Amino acid sequence: MGSSIGGDLSHLERLPRSVRRAGLADGAGALLYYFSLADGCRLAHTWISFADLPDGRFYNQAFQGYTGKELAQAFQNDLAAFERAAVSLNGERVALGGAAFAFQALPRAPLCAVYWPGDEDFPASAQALFDAAASHYLTTDAYAILGSTLTRRLIAAAKNLTPEDTHHAD
Repeated sequence: MGSSIGGDLSHLERLPRSVRRAGLADGAGALLYYFSLADGCRLAHTWISFADLPDGRFYNQAFQGYTGKELAQAFQNDLAAFERAAVSLNGERVALGGAAFAFQALPRAPLCAVYWPGDEDFPASAQALFDAAASHYLTTDAYAILGSTLTRRLIAAAKNLTPEDTHHAD
């Protein structure tokens, strides 16, 4: 039968539980992009904004509107609620902003949600960030979809958490 895109796909069964639980790698399209673009480049372990992705500046305002702005509005300066939602999706704490969590969308396609609480001078804000090596694994459009998916999942997780939940962000 001809060769498959990306070669051996058996490692899909070994996607980390955190990837499956966060539900960030659900789309077949993202997987096809991943398998066709992935070149084995090491992660940079440096977070960049959507605007820093190839051609990201063109679409950054719209992206921020349906990711960061949505998160800031949904959590309404409730940092603890953001933390509980991120922990419930198996986010890994990152030292950025008021609170930040990394999520493993695909084996080498992490993304980070950062939340800055507001005060009397500045409103709360949030942003989705990506590893600086991101363009070696997915297109900018695919990262837009992942950022949107993470945003929706965080907001949904917050709505599903109750005060009795034993999930703690500590």
